[in-house]
Amino acid sequence: PPDALADNAWLGAFQANLALRRRYLADGAAQARSLGAAVLADDAVRAGWQLPGGQWWLAFNLGTGRVAASLPDGDTVLALGDVDATGMLAPGAMLVRWVAQ
Repeated sequence: PPDALADNAWLGAFQANLALRRRYLADGAAQARSLGAAVLADDAVRAGWQLPGGQWWLAFNLGTGRVAASLPDGDTVLALGDVDATGMLAPGAMLVRWVAQ
């Protein structure tokens, strides 16, 4: 039934991610350049890209302990899993920030 799609949490999350892509990444992807990447801990990394309108930063933790994301201040556009107010990532968590310029 049509209502089954409307109630699908996975579909809603997918649509939200597409909206983030459209808002922050689509127009400037061809001009993106790396701002570097760093290992935060075993199985945890962060990376950033410069785009025409700002910077896109992400950190994710695939390890077994909590890790500081160490991202620049900006707008948190996505937080998956357990991410606390100070930017600590629990195992399986991801944080994405947009730093407008």
